[in-house]
Amino acid sequence: MKKLLFIILIFLSAPLMAQWNVGLKAGVNITSINYDARFNQQVVEQDFKLGYMGGLTFQYFNQPNIGIQMEALYIQKGFKTKLDTTENIQYERTIDYLTIPMLMHAYIGKKRFNMSILLGPYISYAISSNEKFTEGDMSLQEDYEWNREIDNRFEFGLQAGLGFRNSFKFGIIELEGMFLFGLTSIYKWGAVNSDPDKDIFFPLPEQAQNRGIQIILSYYKTLGKIPEKK
Repeated sequence: MKKLLFIILIFLSAPLMAQWNVGLKAGVNITSINYDARFNQQVVEQDFKLGYMGGLTFQYFNQPNIGIQMEALYIQKGFKTKLDTTENIQYERTIDYLTIPMLMHAYIGKKRFNMSILLGPYISYAISSNEKFTEGDMSLQEDYEWNREIDNRFEFGLQAGLGFRNSFKFGIIELEGMFLFGLTSIYKWGAVNSDPDKDIFFPLPEQAQNRGIQIILSYYKTLGKIPEKK
């Protein structure tokens, strides 16, 4: 009975010993794909693509410096490929994702200024996409047509990064640099273009994982706080 009462007491007192931070974040992505080509396919050159991101973020710390961070984000990813630099034949694609990361968040440092370490998985779903074809001085941009036999709209991956945060009277400001790597390909294994002419611009690879760097600025408001030790 004493053990049961002790467990109940700990459970009831846990919320009083925790810190909740709710906030907003926005930033930029610099992304590409990990292009694993089939035999006789060749991408001469890849360029990074600039995209944008933003959304809601939630932190929960049950210890003074270790907790979890969950987010609901809109993230714009994509890539550019050049198949012929002489004739300027290239293909560019933009993919818009809804993403839910779940990260371990630990921070060290002084009372107000800290360095953060973030690591964890994310899951994404592609909600829209467009593609751009260029040949010489001519280009065509259009909405991407999803195909169940070709596309993987769900993505699972990993994120890791460092951040710097400072506490003010009006809230917490945090600057993060994140690296992301998709573990699932955006195209299904063995998929081929339904339109043979499209292979001129972009022959589908066996594997194509999203990868990139994010630079993010976040603002948090504390809803509950861990009591300071006396």
